[in-house]
Amino acid sequence: MTSFEVIIDDTLYNLTTQGTNKNYILSAVNDFQDGEWWYEKFNDYIVDNIVLTALSASERTKIPNSSHSQLKKACRNLRLTTSQNDKGRGSEIAEIMLYAFMNEHFNALPIVPKIFNKQNPNMYAFGADGVHIVLDKNDFSIAQNQALIEAQNDWIFILEENEIMTVYGSQEGMAHLSWAVCDPGDLVLVPNPGYPIFSIGPMFCDAEVYEYPIYPEDNYMLKFENIPEEIAKRAKMIVVSYPLNPVCAVANDHFYEELIAFAKKYQLIVLHDNAYADIVYGGRKGKSFLEYEGAKEVGVEFYSLSKTYNMTGMRISFTVGNAKIISQFKKVRSQIDYGIFPAIQMAAVAALTGPQDMVKEQCAEYERRNKALCGGLRDIGWNVPDSQGSMFVWAPIPKGYTSSEQFVLELMEKSGVIVVPGTAFGSLGEGYVRFALVYPVEVIQEAVQAVAESGIIK
Repeated sequence: MTSFEVIIDDTLYNLTTQGTNKNYILSAVNDFQDGEWWYEKFNDYIVDNIVLTALSASERTKIPNSSHSQLKKACRNLRLTTSQNDKGRGSEIAEIMLYAFMNEHFNALPIVPKIFNKQNPNMYAFGADGVHIVLDKNDFSIAQNQALIEAQNDWIFILEENEIMTVYGSQEGMAHLSWAVCDPGDLVLVPNPGYPIFSIGPMFCDAEVYEYPIYPEDNYMLKFENIPEEIAKRAKMIVVSYPLNPVCAVANDHFYEELIAFAKKYQLIVLHDNAYADIVYGGRKGKSFLEYEGAKEVGVEFYSLSKTYNMTGMRISFTVGNAKIISQFKKVRSQIDYGIFPAIQMAAVAALTGPQDMVKEQCAEYERRNKALCGGLRDIGWNVPDSQGSMFVWAPIPKGYTSSEQFVLELMEKSGVIVVPGTAFGSLGEGYVRFALVYPVEVIQEAVQAVAESGIIK
């Protein structure tokens, strides 16, 4: 890479004579000669720095060391000198130069988002919005507090640094992961009934969705033999979540062992949403997909702090598991945000490393609410089974009703109790509604009484 000296002195000041605001003169003078820039050499310098800072290590190896022809084509569309009235005139080149000097003089490798668009070299760039420092492996990164990484590792099992990544909540993370691993037309397997984001995430990147059925008679466990062979062979990824919102089922060891074997057989990526691992009832234990042998070879897991530690508004969770998937996900996330606010990371560290008595107390409180709701409804003639886990209850609609949506409206009108129709979670949710255990036992008891007095239970 060509070196340039940065100076501020009279050299360029004395050469400029026509209407230049001399308060903003910064000269890179090694390649300014005979009143002209050595344009190609200067252009190569800019392009080389884009290659170094805006591309991953694997991408850099695919570009010839000399030509950089596509990069040069893209650089022509940077907003540089097209209009004297353009307030951003020259800003892009200035930013690239700044990043280059950072690299040369401070040994930092910044990412320059939006400078170079790999998919469309003719697209105009409108700003480098931030600087991310690349890790020592010279790949994309999202800045993470080391203490947070260590706190995550204290959770269940030890993971390498490249197997952990923080995100702004599992909801957002799961929506964006598909962008990292799926192409248009890829097939993703999702549960029916299941949480809507499981399907919406793949749809964002024009992937196809196959809804695998899960049934109450199987405790809402996926029967792998129910997935057609031709579907399994086409599939790119399978989404799984236990305890599962909305059906509140908890998986056993055998299920996860089957899942890993199934993923290996058909070369599937496993995405496990583990948001409710710490909210389980009846002596059950919430399982991590990654506890099982071979799990890291095939997938990743999302763990949410919003449910366990009531940090919903702070929006922080983490993705753990397969290093290759995490690396691809970091590339996507690095172009979406610039890391999580440090104060929120510090709060997450405090939650993960502090006393865990609150977690057990909270789970016990949810279980009390669960018993108050389900037991109370059974007492008035509505046969609602106890939830196995999560902060929800999955209830079949009472006898005499055929439509979940119609029942929800009638329940609201007659009792003032609001629930979610099962059809919001897929076609197999018809005939069910979902309660949320978000109120104290006393309020839940009042709600049960209101249902009883409404006459809706026939």
